[in-house]
Amino acid sequence: MKNIFIILSLISLLFIASSCPKNDGGSPNNKNPTLPPITQNGANTFGCDVNGQVWLPGGGGQPGIVPQYLKGEFHIGAQKSVFNSSNQPIIKQGIALDINPVYDTGIYYLKIAYPIVETGYNDYLTKTEYVIPIKDSLQNWTHITKLDSIKSIISGTFNMLLTSQNNDTVRITNGRFDVKYTN
Repeated sequence: MKNIFIILSLISLLFIASSCPKNDGGSPNNKNPTLPPITQNGANTFGCDVNGQVWLPGGGGQPGIVPQYLKGEFHIGAQKSVFNSSNQPIIKQGIALDINPVYDTGIYYLKIAYPIVETGYNDYLTKTEYVIPIKDSLQNWTHITKLDSIKSIISGTFNMLLTSQNNDTVRITNGRFDVKYTN
């Protein structure tokens, strides 16, 4: 297997108290969100399960997905705003992946991880740092399934197991993205 050096630069997640209403990124009508299908046509989709709950970007009037690929370095960031019942933003969540170098399709194992920083709005501002445990590094991967430099499309799947300093875990499963990137 190729000797691959992958960096996960930042994954930001915020879990609010179960009494706070949640949705799929701002749409009050979608109470049961589902993950987008796994595609390879530049559909500009991103999603994953975070601790068994569907996580989709969106809301807040900002771009939900920001992908970049330049000189072998792939970065994708996804953002989500969560609103309360009065349609006021409570928190902003984000997941970002950096993979370097990536010049072809294949599985890229995470070797180094940077902290996950949780952020929120108003009274919900918190900070928790998560890391990828070295012993579980083979559970942390991104599978690039399509890399088309002519059409600027990159697609793939990912899974991660993260731990906080309090030994709380975040399991990200069924991750998928299919995006048209910018240089």
